[in-house]
Amino acid sequence: MERADLKKDISHANECELADVDADGKVRGGLEGLTIDDVLPKLDRPWYRVAHLRHLNFVILAVLLTPATNGFDGSMMNGLQTLPIWQKGEHAITLSLLTFAELCYADFNHPQGGILGLLSTINTIGFITALPFTGWIADFLGRKRPVQIGNVIMIIGAVVQSSAKNISMFIAARFLLGFGLSIACVAAPALVAELTYPSHRGKMTALYNTNWFVGAIIAAWSTFGTFRINNSWSWRLPSLLQCLPSVIQLVISIWLPESPRWLIHKDRREEAIQILAKHHAGGDVNSALVLFEVSEISAAIKAEEAQNQTKYSAFFKSPGNRHRLFVIIVLGIMQQASGNTIISYYLALILKQIGITSPTAQNGINGGLQIFNYLAALSGATLVDKLGRRTLILSGLIGMFISYLLFNEQQGYKHHGLGVGVVVMIFAFNFFYAISLTPIPFLYLTEVLPYSLRAKGMMISSFSGIAIGVMLGFVNPVALENIGWKYYIVSVVLLVVWILCAWFWFPETKDRSLEKIAQVFDGENALLGDLDREAATVQSEVIMAKH
Repeated sequence: MERADLKKDISHANECELADVDADGKVRGGLEGLTIDDVLPKLDRPWYRVAHLRHLNFVILAVLLTPATNGFDGSMMNGLQTLPIWQKGEHAITLSLLTFAELCYADFNHPQGGILGLLSTINTIGFITALPFTGWIADFLGRKRPVQIGNVIMIIGAVVQSSAKNISMFIAARFLLGFGLSIACVAAPALVAELTYPSHRGKMTALYNTNWFVGAIIAAWSTFGTFRINNSWSWRLPSLLQCLPSVIQLVISIWLPESPRWLIHKDRREEAIQILAKHHAGGDVNSALVLFEVSEISAAIKAEEAQNQTKYSAFFKSPGNRHRLFVIIVLGIMQQASGNTIISYYLALILKQIGITSPTAQNGINGGLQIFNYLAALSGATLVDKLGRRTLILSGLIGMFISYLLFNEQQGYKHHGLGVGVVVMIFAFNFFYAISLTPIPFLYLTEVLPYSLRAKGMMISSFSGIAIGVMLGFVNPVALENIGWKYYIVSVVLLVVWILCAWFWFPETKDRSLEKIAQVFDGENALLGDLDREAATVQSEVIMAKH
């Protein structure tokens, strides 16, 4: 960004309206005593009637669609297994019966055992394959480009998947989908948190993972709708629709700005000032809000660099970072090991026990459950700034614990009324999970991690959750088959552990800027002394540009 461009914009800037900002745009008394609320302008109308906020939230909405591809994938694979055309063939295929050459030419032929497992989990393998590189990509290329690159890969994967002629082509396509999703998933929530208007950050970032259900709902009902198509388009059409969220994201990303924090980290502060001024202050580069944000971001990044917080080893070098590492690993595992994977297994079993055996009825109930979960997740996302992150996590965990205690698995659901009651408890469990562990994790991760460790920490948390999820995918069926209802006691114990972890080690982060949250982990003096120096630097740049 040329200084002449900055000078041109500044020449049309308005004076700051806040009482603690003087005529030159300086904050009287320094920045140390101020919070983000002190410099936020008082809007006299809703955000959707403010042009720059309406535009910003529109482009961020596209980034929020990233989890929809993942939700679509899981729901679609369940739906495809009910489609006769996808299952076509006279002989069942198992992994042990196939050589690699046969795999390259084989049709689906009622996949079972290892082949079915491979078809379902190959996207996770693709996700894990890309994961070690995602943190570096997000730090090197920025937050915007990885989202775009990930979407391009996912679009290619969906197109190849929908045109698959054999199992190997279908498997390769699903690997690409997982690979692209991994690249986008690490950068996307960081971009949302780093770009969103300060007072909207909590809700917008919490909305991120709720869109998993958007993809799941579309997939569930699209496979339901194509069930009666008597040719391969019964499964090709849903497979192709999987690229829809990525196409929308890719188109809207044309207007998506880069993360101001990444730009400042790369010594491109004038570009960051322009982006913050355009999207947070309606073009006013003299805004006290812009001054505060740039000063705070710069101070935080310099403090992190001074402490050598740019490598993975930094997680072990200070008490604050070790605390962060514990939180992000526990949060990743918590999302997979809170009994939610077992609940999905029990639903189909209980429906059969109480006489609901029709695939149409079961799919309808499953589709209804996805809509129910989405509405619950949305309600959780809207409450994050009122109740707080810690309160919602604890409330959700306690609610899930109580729901599990009310399961009466030992009775085997022999009585119809008991089975109906357990279905109600399953919906209750899903409600508590959806209001807490759906919207909160990505929000909480972006808040507890400082800029220099944000992408790396997101990768660590994702890997922790996926590793446990893959393990449970193998353990759950075996344990349920061998010890039955007793296995759910493991989830009860784990929920108690998660409640204790959240109670003692998960601090509240609401009503704080991303940089001020560092003080929760690193001490109250984490940024003191740097803010005013950075403010003076920013102010001098503005004054020089004016003249």
